[in-house]
Amino acid sequence: GEVEAALRAHPAVGDAVVVARGAGAEGARLVAYHVPAEGAARPSAAELRDHLRGRLPDYMVPSAFVALDAFPLTPSGKTDRRALPEPAAPEPAGEGYVAPRTPAEELVAAVWAETLGVERVGVGDDFFELGGHSLLAAQLVARVAAATGAELPVRALFDAHTVERFAARVDEALRSASGARRPPLAPAPRDGGPLPLSFAQERLWFLDRLRPGSSAYNMPAALRFTGALDADALRRALDEVVKRHEALRSRFLNERGRPVQVVDEPRPLEWSLADVSHLEGEAREAELRRLALEEAARPFDLEAGPLLRAGLVRAGEGDALLLLTVHHVAADGWSMGVLAREMVALYEAFAAGGDAALPPLPVQYADFAAWQRDWLAGGALEAQLGWWRERLGPPAPEAEIPTDRPRPETQTFAGAHHATSLGAEVSRRVRALARAEHATPYMVLLAAFQAALRHHVRSDRVTVGTDVASRGAPETAGLIGLFVNQLVLTTDLSGEPSFRALLGRVRETTLGAYAHQDVPFNLLVDAVGAARDPSRNPLFQVMFVFDGAPVPELRFAGVEMRAMEMQLAGSPFDLSVLVSEEEGGEYRCVWRYNPDLFNASTIAAVAESFGVMTRAATRSPDALLPALLDVVADAEQARRGAELERLKEAKALRFGKLGRRKGTEEAGEPEPVA
Repeated sequence: GEVEAALRAHPAVGDAVVVARGAGAEGARLVAYHVPAEGAARPSAAELRDHLRGRLPDYMVPSAFVALDAFPLTPSGKTDRRALPEPAAPEPAGEGYVAPRTPAEELVAAVWAETLGVERVGVGDDFFELGGHSLLAAQLVARVAAATGAELPVRALFDAHTVERFAARVDEALRSASGARRPPLAPAPRDGGPLPLSFAQERLWFLDRLRPGSSAYNMPAALRFTGALDADALRRALDEVVKRHEALRSRFLNERGRPVQVVDEPRPLEWSLADVSHLEGEAREAELRRLALEEAARPFDLEAGPLLRAGLVRAGEGDALLLLTVHHVAADGWSMGVLAREMVALYEAFAAGGDAALPPLPVQYADFAAWQRDWLAGGALEAQLGWWRERLGPPAPEAEIPTDRPRPETQTFAGAHHATSLGAEVSRRVRALARAEHATPYMVLLAAFQAALRHHVRSDRVTVGTDVASRGAPETAGLIGLFVNQLVLTTDLSGEPSFRALLGRVRETTLGAYAHQDVPFNLLVDAVGAARDPSRNPLFQVMFVFDGAPVPELRFAGVEMRAMEMQLAGSPFDLSVLVSEEEGGEYRCVWRYNPDLFNASTIAAVAESFGVMTRAATRSPDALLPALLDVVADAEQARRGAELERLKEAKALRFGKLGRRKGTEEAGEPEPVA
């Protein structure tokens, strides 16, 4: 919606529609469709791109612009987004083409041409003007690293987005020789025996051994289908996905005290079936939700497998609910997108009477696990650990949100949820401040969150964790598996900085952590000497995660599909905050917490502090942190005062009723009915 509004501000644009399109392994890209204003000449893509760059950050500028005479309409007169045409392929370099002049420029141009799917790329060509976007940027940087040995952060491409400027960064990195080169990711030798786990898998295996039967690491999904669903094609599609990805048919065994994984031969997925079509209205919907929550909370046996479950619930004629649950040791959030896209593509092929048409995978997850251990066994790990030791130092006593109940001796992983929204206006100000400070909305929200936590933890050193995809190798883009890693983000809030200055600190901390994201979290814990305590997570107790990637529309031919909102059953941390951007640009927050530690009112207070801090900081970014914390404290005091008044009123009403009841009893009158 924000991109559309910015496009409509161009005098030559009469109307605009922006959608997320694409179903490749790299995910979706933004495509802008526009019709000219009355009497105006049709603007060029370059003109519109320059117009948007003055108003939006790079990652929000669409990859493609499609000019139309008019938008296709539905019978009701609304824009038919599904009928919008696919954009044409990016145009090759034109008359202004200048051939690469140095070895670095030749390598960079070749990688750009391959990644973007264009015939040739010149030294003056712009990555984003050729159709690149933020998800492709990570792949391009990884491919340049594999081709040249130059390890560059993704932000280098945003700062230097022509071949000439980016090649200069490559030359500079090669001259400084900062960092070890990643070896190529290739299939590992297979002798039929057990395979090693990745470091992330090993950590989850240990946590499962510590508390077997927990559902805290279940990843559920529920998809509602309306229309003539071909259930047999759906089952075949999921069977083919399991056949393609070894991670979904792996089991984890204990071999002399060490975990190993065994990949089973492909076999049909076991399905559970249920029928609630005999129920009507609210009763049917309640039963569907009960079944979905019951399935999401059912634990996995990592040794017995399988680690993916599927069930189909018939809700009526042309109405069905698909329940999918996978254990986190076999997949991550990115993997769920891969699974959904492949399921849709395979269903379409099977429903039309065809065969599986997906290209073969270059490697499997077990190959990545072996590659990761071999690579980090050398000097690459120590080079990155040095940065983390310097930033984290000897672990100081953790600043924690005070709990409402004593912390149990071992984590319970119980889960509860609280949802809030920042509102459209505040969300708009978050993006505007990010653009002004050359940051991202995530960095602005993280700065506000850590500042708000300062009010509750009473410490100038605030540490939270976050997730990072860790799919630097291009071969991992289309794989299902556990690649996600956890980063530790510690911010120093001392010295009474303004919020703008604090955002600068958070920006540098975040970018530095991203540049050293290859260190597996459990190895980082050991390297900095953090104590292992079964009652808590090491290094941090609070997670803050931002999900800002556009989600492509998934649909079967002739069948409408929509996702049922599912909350994860447990909470592996004291508190996890997931911020997502809703349609229309509003930021929504889901607060997942452990009710064995916190009352719902405590988490609501923390959420309110975050909202107040974000509103105040984005309105007055030059305000000093103590003044902003005073605003948070005043809001909390007002909330407590209102709550106290409410309790007083309830108490007075209760005692008033009791008094009246006592009087009537003494008079021998019957007790009134409330």
